[in-house]
Amino acid sequence: MLKDPLVAIAGASGVVFDGVNFECARGMGIYIDRGANNRIQNATLRNLGILAVCIGQGAPAAGPGGAGKSPAWELGSPQNYFSGHTIWNRQAGIGQGVANCRIYNIGSGGIALGGGDRLQLVPAGNFVENCDIHHFNRWDRTYRGAVNIDGVGTIVRHCLIHDCPGCAILLHGNDYLIEYNEIHHVMLEGDDNAAFYMGRDPTERANILRFNYWHDLATRQRNFALYFDDGGGDGTQVYGNIFRKAGNARSININGGSDIRVLNNIFIDRPPIFAKPKGSRHIDEALCESRLKAVAFDQSPWREHYPDFINYLAARPEMPRGILFIGNLVVNTKLLDSNSIKYEANRVLAKEPDLKNVAIPGFKQLPLEQIGLKKN
Repeated sequence: MLKDPLVAIAGASGVVFDGVNFECARGMGIYIDRGANNRIQNATLRNLGILAVCIGQGAPAAGPGGAGKSPAWELGSPQNYFSGHTIWNRQAGIGQGVANCRIYNIGSGGIALGGGDRLQLVPAGNFVENCDIHHFNRWDRTYRGAVNIDGVGTIVRHCLIHDCPGCAILLHGNDYLIEYNEIHHVMLEGDDNAAFYMGRDPTERANILRFNYWHDLATRQRNFALYFDDGGGDGTQVYGNIFRKAGNARSININGGSDIRVLNNIFIDRPPIFAKPKGSRHIDEALCESRLKAVAFDQSPWREHYPDFINYLAARPEMPRGILFIGNLVVNTKLLDSNSIKYEANRVLAKEPDLKNVAIPGFKQLPLEQIGLKKN
């Protein structure tokens, strides 16, 4: 019946829970804020009412415009709060991580992974690595991913994420690396969402999704593997992924975002990509401008970190722009016509090649043996 975390690490550093299992509580398993280099590793976390691990403080209880603050370890509604506070810093510390863990039968998402300062673009280096996360939406069915990411410069790698009604990864922020994960049988309920989702903020830039295996996703309604929604996802690179039956309508849906590069991927049995046509920016102009001003996008350190972003407002009438679909393999399906996408050097194949040895000129072999969980 415990509503508070089983363990709270608040402002401490260098604390490691190694081989300690956490289960059977009404609240979250472990809460961490501030500090540095705290780790949860080699453990099972299960049968928890809220989250397995929360790295960073929760949202104020009153929502986007409300005053007052709930206890830091009460999760609240971060998704709603971010809509009105895009530079919210959850004080998640640096170098914090969850590794080699099994996480399942959780009520409201798996891990909330904060860290970093968006205003100053300071990365946290927080991470989730080599974790098996599944059956984590028993109570909250949507917008509570296996990993909900926010801030700057965190990493999700070598994880297996599967079997849930909602999304696997929900992202707010910049400069993330999501690599070598296997994600399947997620986004099994709901509509207009995806296994990976971000959107409504063009300042959330320069994220990398590489060498992931997305398969058997979103088997019903209008759902996708990757969704860059309402003018979001700008500057994302999608490189070297495998998409197999990934999404119901299509694998990648770009709803007004720009400067998204989709390179050297393999798409099997589903149309690979669609983007809104030129001129359909699909985000309120006043909202867009307010989010640009919130981070001072044309001043230091933003102008140096993202030099191609400085003229963003002037370029808005021509958006979406800079969407590249280059060097991909499209198997047993077809390319959809999108006039905002530059298609180049793609191959449409009737038969799936040997993925362990793709002998097609110009296509770079994918590191299949490194994708998914590592043995430990």
